[in-house]
Amino acid sequence: MNPSQYRLLIADDEEHTRIALVRAFQLKGYTCQGAANGKEALQLLSQEKYDLLLLDLRMPEMDGVQVMNAARQLHPHLSVIILTAHASLDSAITAVKSGAADYLLKPQSINDLENAIQRALKQHSPRVQRNQLISFMQQSLDELQKTELLSNPITTQTLQIDQDRRQIILRTGEQERRVSLTQDQTHILQYLNEHIGKVVTCREIAQNVLGYPNLSEKEAESMVRPHILRIRRKIELDPEKPQILRTIRGCGYVFSLDATY
Repeated sequence: MNPSQYRLLIADDEEHTRIALVRAFQLKGYTCQGAANGKEALQLLSQEKYDLLLLDLRMPEMDGVQVMNAARQLHPHLSVIILTAHASLDSAITAVKSGAADYLLKPQSINDLENAIQRALKQHSPRVQRNQLISFMQQSLDELQKTELLSNPITTQTLQIDQDRRQIILRTGEQERRVSLTQDQTHILQYLNEHIGKVVTCREIAQNVLGYPNLSEKEAESMVRPHILRIRRKIELDPEKPQILRTIRGCGYVFSLDATY
């Protein structure tokens, strides 16, 4: 196994542990990056592809299982190894049920960790090969369909926010239409636009946009979700399959100004 072929992400809120592990695996030849918490890990996963996530079970805001479930939505075939200093039978069962490739207790030697990583990557390799074959077949199909696509172009929708008029301008092909927004909807879209491409939680929206600083994530979700649904009805070509304002389950929302259907 050639380590240089693989990208690792290490998510651990203990800074010394995280830095030491990242450096150790970089020296072994892996491409390796660290994340200080679950949200940072998901941000990195939304921007780049990784082969394996080494994940601390107990972290602030989001625990390891929540991060793993959200990560799988971004990368369904991502291998995940749970690393924890607070092992219990319940947490081990939960980790395995959630699809963890391994469950390890801290502290572990670098060699033992690498052995676990290599086992997980070997299990991962058949999936990678299968995905590469599917990708090749898709590329071949795309080539065959070029003529048809030219005669039936893909529908692309772009969105522009007019803050002064509390409107959004939707352009589909050569057509343009304006949709009015409420004050809260305008402020939510402005905030999402300031964090475009990043995961934004319901608590962030409740606190920074709607002015409710002390809500739990569940309370914030109950408050924010109706706004999101109404916004989608106004901006999405298909609100049931959103492309502009997407949900990252268990985490929050990601906003993009361009959508292709």
